[in-house]
Amino acid sequence: MRIGVLSKRTGLKPTAIRFYEANGVLPPPTRLSSGYRDYTAEDEERIQFLMRLRRVGLSVADLRSLVTLRDDPHHADPSALTAARRAVAAVDEHLDDLIRVREQLGDAGADPPPEFATE
Repeated sequence: MRIGVLSKRTGLKPTAIRFYEANGVLPPPTRLSSGYRDYTAEDEERIQFLMRLRRVGLSVADLRSLVTLRDDPHHADPSALTAARRAVAAVDEHLDDLIRVREQLGDAGADPPPEFATE
């Protein structure tokens, strides 16, 4: 698939996709005879993984390490393991925040008052 299609499917702008390629977070895609980049479903899955990690605030260097760890867990270097620990901590913190929000909302949406009920 071309970069525009990948961008639409993932929600990541083409410039961001190229940025991740240039910084070693995404592997360079194969090129079509026309010179256009040709992405795979695996590239799409990798971008979705990266976007989830970015939502918890990880750096590009951490992303690079985590992708390496994900691709080859048996040959991870210490920086990848450190990045994985940071990622787990960031995810845990994000989950704690979401749980606090849920608790603050309580059961507000569980049983709406009769005037808001739908038939």
